[in-house]
Amino acid sequence: EQDRFDGVILVISPEASRIQRVKTRDGATEAAIRKRMMHQWTDEQKQPLTDMLIHNATLDKTADQVRKLHLQLMRAWTFSQRLCIFVFQITAIPSA
Repeated sequence: EQDRFDGVILVISPEASRIQRVKTRDGATEAAIRKRMMHQWTDEQKQPLTDMLIHNATLDKTADQVRKLHLQLMRAWTFSQRLCIFVFQITAIPSA
């Protein structure tokens, strides 16, 4: 599937941060969140399929990485490629 895209960006964050975000967003318990996470791919499984990686630790550091990546992509890719960027963010995958 990833061959359909010019590039795949993976955004990862520490597990504790992901759990806290879901608790805040959904009001879910940590046990329910961990159960959901057990059915998702790990960061280690996703990384070989990505072209670019962003570490979402703090807002400033993440924003800096995004700005740098954006400049890199704008220099390297054609207009049509810029329209096809696929961002895979693991922190917002809803459970079925």
